[in-house]
Amino acid sequence: MIREEFESGSEKLANGLIERLQFPITLGGFLKSCEVGEQYLIKLLETRMLSKSEDKSKAKRIAKRLTRGYADHGFCINIDETKGLGLEVFDLPEEELNIVWELHRLNDKKRKIQKEIRKDKVMDMIKELPPELLDKFPKPFKEKLEQVKFTRKEEE
Repeated sequence: MIREEFESGSEKLANGLIERLQFPITLGGFLKSCEVGEQYLIKLLETRMLSKSEDKSKAKRIAKRLTRGYADHGFCINIDETKGLGLEVFDLPEEELNIVWELHRLNDKKRKIQKEIRKDKVMDMIKELPPELLDKFPKPFKEKLEQVKFTRKEEE
C-alpha cells in the first residue's frame, strides 16, 4: 500500500503511513496471508467446480471476491450470496443436512480424541527423559507432569 502511494506520486501520504505504522512487517504478513489464501482458493476452484478452461477467469474473480471482498470475516455468505458469486450451490434436504451435521460432529469428536492421544504420547516421552534433564523444566511444567502421572495412576 505504501509502495503504491509512492508510485502514484503521493509521497506525503506514503511518508505519513510509514511514520504511523508501528509494525510494517506484521501488516505485510497479513497481506501475504490473504494472497496465499486467494491462490489456494483459485487452485481449489480450478480443480473442482470450475475445472473447464473457460472457467479459469471466473475462478480468479470468485477467489478475489471471497478473500478481499468482505469487510469482516464474520460476514454471512449464504446460498443467495454464493449464487451471486457464480458458484453452483443448493439447499440440502433436511435428512441429508442432518447426516452431514452428524458427520461433522463425529469428525470433531475424532479430532479431539486424536489431540488427547498425541498429548498423552508427548507426556509419556517427556517422562522417559533423564531426571537431570527433567529438573531443568520450569516448575509449572513439572507440576503439570506430576499431575498427569497422578491422574493416570487413579485411572489404572
